[in-house]
This record gives sequence, C-alpha cells and structure tokens, in this order.
Amino acid sequence: MSASGVNNIYDDYEAGEDCQRTAVMETTAFGASTVAGAWVGTAVVSSMLGVSMFATPVGWIFAIGIGLAAGYAAAKVSGSLGKALRKIYDTSSRLSSL
Repeated sequence: MSASGVNNIYDDYEAGEDCQRTAVMETTAFGASTVAGAWVGTAVVSSMLGVSMFATPVGWIFAIGIGLAAGYAAAKVSGSLGKALRKIYDTSSRLSSL
C-alpha cells in the first residue's frame, strides 16, 4: 500500500471516522492497480518481443519504457476504480448490520 494510503487510514482513525472502511478501499485500490499494472506492462513488453527492434539496446530501452508507461497508466486507472467501490462496501456494511 502506498504511503498516502496509510496516511489516509491514519487520518481517518485520528478523526474518529470509519478507518476500517478506508483500509478496505485503499487495499482494494492498491491490489487492483498492482495487478493491472503488472498485466499491462507484461503484455506490452511480451507483444514487442517479436519486433526486430529488440536486436539493439535502444530497442530494449524503448520497449521497456513503453511497458512501464502503459503499466503505470493501467495502475492509476484501476486504482481509481478500486477506490470507486465505496458504494459496494457501504451497501455490504449496511446489510451486515441488519
């Protein structure tokens, strides 16, 4: 989990808010972004393996750079989607407290 995620949890704890909810949201976002980033980055780099530009060191740097950029973008998007799952958590919490 990122340092900002830990800080968000601690801030909610200090403020007396639902820090467990924040922990679930931050952990979900972190997991989703890790999986998406790794998957996209691997897919990009492995799809470029057949490209003849891998014959040079510059080609390798180019391919790895594109893989990292695509993985980072996918991680950011899926991290945002993971945090958007608050409604599901809130609904689940309401149902479990009945």
